[in-house]
Amino acid sequence: MTKAIKLIRRPNGELRTREYLTGAEVERLIKAAKSNRYGQRDATMILLTYRHGLRAAEVVDLRWDQVDLGRNAALHVRRVKQGLPSVHPLQGDEMRALRELKRSSGSPFVFTSERGAPFTTAGFAKLIERAGVAAKLGFKAHPHMLRHACGYALANAGHDTRALQAYLGHKNIQHTVRYTELSPAQLLALTTEKSGMWIFAKDGFLSITPHREKPDMLIVRARVKGDIEHYFPGATVICTDDADYLYRTTLPREEVADRVREAVIEIRSGLKDSVTDKRRAGYYLDVWSTMAEMQDRLKA
Repeated sequence: MTKAIKLIRRPNGELRTREYLTGAEVERLIKAAKSNRYGQRDATMILLTYRHGLRAAEVVDLRWDQVDLGRNAALHVRRVKQGLPSVHPLQGDEMRALRELKRSSGSPFVFTSERGAPFTTAGFAKLIERAGVAAKLGFKAHPHMLRHACGYALANAGHDTRALQAYLGHKNIQHTVRYTELSPAQLLALTTEKSGMWIFAKDGFLSITPHREKPDMLIVRARVKGDIEHYFPGATVICTDDADYLYRTTLPREEVADRVREAVIEIRSGLKDSVTDKRRAGYYLDVWSTMAEMQDRLKA
């Protein structure tokens, strides 16, 4: 007699370190989707899902009577899960993509399969997963990552929690708070031009300062070249012998903020317990001791 084996699904945290995509990753996903057989349809699905924070069930059920391509172009969003409906403005690239799709459409649904049937949530999930592989994201992508990406992008742009709640259709504001709590603009103050910051992490120490001539850029500096390379692979690292910090690179604010937020989400233990390099751990302990001494003196 054979016993049935119960398969246990591993928690999401073990499968991937985060449940959202950065703006740059969404762009890569769209670019990869454009090379598909039905690239225009696939890329437009991804774009609308991201821009409007749609769930998979909402994008596959999208109908042409919800799309207004007139003078005040808008998308009439119908939410599932008893979410609140809303009207979102459409941007130029969305309007162009939708008009092109509409010219060849013979269905009340915006997105249809090869046979003209409405797209399914399972089909959309496969589309995202394959595009993620083609874009070389390095982890398994799924549709809901685009909704989370929308929430974080809006929070980073400075929109408050109530505005995000209305845009995403959340009935309970507690579902919205996650985006503003982890917003780099609020959590790490990376949007100010006058302030800099130090980051001590298990895999590196970074100093981040504003670029004097380019407000949209930040200068990331390090004592060890590998510290920059670990957190920003592919960045051009310059060695300056006569500078305070030997190594530095210049990167867009949004890219730096996304990577810092990603590192925050990946935190699973205290810093002192997670540093495996003994020399680095010793230097970090010296800093910790100095700050503890400062605490005692300021308290006195």
